[in-house]
Amino acid sequence: MHVSRAAWAPSALQALIVAAGLLPARARAAPAEPRTIDLRWEAPDGCPPADEVRSEIDRLLGTSAQRQPIAVEIAVARRGGARLRLDLRIRAPVPGERAIHGDDCPAMARAAALIVAMSIDPDAAARNAAAQPARPQASGGDGGRARRRPRGAARRGARRPPRARRRPPRARRLRRTSAASRGRSG
Repeated sequence: MHVSRAAWAPSALQALIVAAGLLPARARAAPAEPRTIDLRWEAPDGCPPADEVRSEIDRLLGTSAQRQPIAVEIAVARRGGARLRLDLRIRAPVPGERAIHGDDCPAMARAAALIVAMSIDPDAAARNAAAQPARPQASGGDGGRARRRPRGAARRGARRPPRARRRPPRARRLRRTSAASRGRSG
């Protein structure tokens, strides 16, 4: 069977229009290319798991268009008592090392996540760190409630520090000084 060129043109045009209409919809529906963060995390009990650190990095990067792969090794170790040392090594794309010392592993993990996010996209990390402050993470299963004081506890038992005396404005001090000096000389 032979199809004439006149009969073929409208059907080809219709197929092209249908295909063109599907392409943008498919492009919108396609998931964003995942950021490749090769994270190796070693930490003692009381520290957040690797998934939380990775989630914090993703939160800090937000919708950043920079999706370069990064290889990171983070190790947290106890150093006598409650002291901790976090060693962070970025292997790629730009090698670098950092060490953080402290007592609060969740806070140190958030700091490490910020360092990693800054090495990927400094602008996005700074913008998201300022716009969405990280919530404190409790190491226990109480959601941080054990650390909070009940309302009114500060009013009942705790003493407030003494207020600092306010100094009078400069003009008032000068007037007092000049009046005092006139009285002495006169």
